[in-house]
Formats: sequence, C-alpha cells, structure tokens
Amino acid sequence: MKRNWKTLILAQALCCLLAAGAASAQDGPPEPPGLALVIGGVKGSQVSLTPVPRTAGATQWLTVFARLPGWKEPEGALPILAVRFAHRMDGERANVRVTIHRGVKFYDVEEFVSEYSAAAGETHLVKELEKFGIKPLEFSVVKMSETEPRAVAARFLTGSLEAVGVEVDQKRSEVKLVLRNLSPKDVMALKLSTRHGAETFGTMWPLGKEGRPIVEAGGVGEVCMGYSHRGLEKGDGYAPVLPDAIVVESALFADGSYEGELRAAAHAAANYAGYRIYIPRVLELARRTLDSGEADKPGAAARFREGVMALSRDADAYTVEEVYNAYPGLAEGERESIKEHVEVVMSWLRRDVSALVSPYEAKDAGGKVTFKSWLTDYEKRLDGWLARLRR
Repeated sequence: MKRNWKTLILAQALCCLLAAGAASAQDGPPEPPGLALVIGGVKGSQVSLTPVPRTAGATQWLTVFARLPGWKEPEGALPILAVRFAHRMDGERANVRVTIHRGVKFYDVEEFVSEYSAAAGETHLVKELEKFGIKPLEFSVVKMSETEPRAVAARFLTGSLEAVGVEVDQKRSEVKLVLRNLSPKDVMALKLSTRHGAETFGTMWPLGKEGRPIVEAGGVGEVCMGYSHRGLEKGDGYAPVLPDAIVVESALFADGSYEGELRAAAHAAANYAGYRIYIPRVLELARRTLDSGEADKPGAAARFREGVMALSRDADAYTVEEVYNAYPGLAEGERESIKEHVEVVMSWLRRDVSALVSPYEAKDAGGKVTFKSWLTDYEKRLDGWLARLRR
C-alpha cells in the first residue's frame, strides 16, 4: 500500500494588495503550463495522468508489469516487486528517474534503471528494464492545463464527522477536506476515496502523525488527498477530469471503536499495533547506543543503521489475534491481512530511520549537527510518539 500524505498551504492576500499583485504577475513572465507523466504512452483521447509537481517530487509505482519470456532471476536475487517512476520539475523539463524495488514482502532493495530529462511532447522507451527481465515500458511527458472548477461534494459513511469545507487545488492535484469531529473521541485514522460518478479515482488511509489525532474530539482538522487523473485532450495538451465527490468511508477513534467500514478500521488498528511493537525496538537500540558512549565514535551512524536494519519486522501471533478479535465480523481470512498491516508499518519506520541516518554515515560525527545530537533528539521524539500511542 502506498500512501501519499501532503500539507496544503493556502496563501491569503489582503484586499488592498490585490491590484499590486496582479500588476506584478503581468510584468513577470507567464507561468509555463504544468506537465504530467503518462506511463504507457499517449494512445487515445483519454489517458491516466500523474502531474509533475513544481516543488518536491512525486512517485508512481507499477506493481504489475510484463516479464521477458524465459527470464530467470540470477541465483540469490530477491524478487522484483515494483517499478518506480520518480519525477520532478527541473527547470522547464521533467526529470524522470526509474528504479526497480526488490524484496520478499517489502521494498527492501532499490536498484537504479535509468534517468531522463524530458520536455513536453517527448516519449521515451525504458529499454534498460530488459536488464532486469522486464519488458520495456514507455512514458510520455504532456502539457497539462486546468479544468473548469467544479464543486466537490463530501459524503459520509460515518456518523460523527461533518464537512466544514472541500477545496480542489489543481496545481497540487489535491482535494483538501476540512472536517469537524462531533464525537467526544479523537479520530486517529480515516479511509477516504475520491469519486467521479461511479468511478473511484483514488483511495487513501491516513493515520495521525506520530500518534497524534487527525481530528481531536470536538475539534476541526483537515486532510489533503491526491487524486488520480483521467485526462482528456485539450488543445496541444490534456486537462484532468476532476473528482465530483470525496467520501469518508471509515473512521477509527482513539479507544479502538469505529464508524463506517469495518475492514478499513481493523487495518488501521493493525497499523497502530505495528508502531507500538516496533518503536520500542528502535528506542532500545537508540538508548543503548547513547548510554554506551558509542554515539560520538567514528562509524557510529553506520553501526546504528545496521542495527535498525537487523530488527525483526515479524508480527507475533498474539498481536494479530488481539486486533482480529477486537473487530467482530471480519472474515476468517483477514488474519493474514491484519498481520501484513502490522508488519508494513514496521517496514515504513525502518525505511524512515535508515533515510534519516544515512547523511551521518557520510559525515560521521562531523558537521553542525552531529549524529549523537541527532540521535538524542530522535530518542525524545520516539519516546513522545510511543507515549501518545499508549494513552
């Protein structure tokens, strides 16, 4: 599962500055059209678009792809689970980096395939995928123009939430939903989907950040959800088909109760169970490293990362049964899904810690922020996170 959580920032201008802002915009160069990535090439009037953001980057994962006939993986190689297209703007061109990800259950190993700088109208065939036994994939970069704004309705399969506002930001390809929580319990997880007619554009399962609620009891909170595009030809580019509704399908509360879809709530509870298992393991390793005096010695960052990578990500049977039994009505086969959701957040946290530590491996204990000072701060952060989860 992949989740894409972003923060939507809305800039507000004072009325007396609007005229000056409009004049400034006219004096400067016009903003170039946005770009989008189309994997599979442009083969018809309707395509699936993934916008190339002007800030940060975006990722498109392909977990289904064709293999070369008769291909056999080298002995000892992990299975390929996904092909990843990471894309961002580089000037007025799109930078597209293609990698493959290997693992048994998780995306543990990333291998570089190829990288491209592509302008609007260009199509590229990723032939380098043949080295990994995958049939070449084609992608195109196209211009993306905005669609006429439209109202987006908020619908609920829950009883304790109501919409304060819904906004679509086409430049960020996001829907921002502002929610009011009418219940006396914090909302810790949601299941959301965007719809266009009967078609589901995208689904998201947000959790509260580091054990914090998404919407506090009796409070107001917001969540931003990217939506998958269906693009229609417009001039020399494509315009997205916008969603017409965002649906709140499930809400998990801090006491483990839920409203809406049972399965989504149980999976969110399993995610939180995974954090409660894995955070103490990382905390113990961090404290042992700090207490031993090893944190300011050469190679400490690399040793710590190796220790994190060696931590088990297996869910114990007791935890799986505890979550399963807390949500009566789950199908018998859902035990395996519960186990997977417990383990997947262990993998997320391991990946995140590894990424945070990696810069200190190069600098080791040098630089303005040493590995020891970073680890001291991170230990406190994990401690607070775990305390919130145990309330």
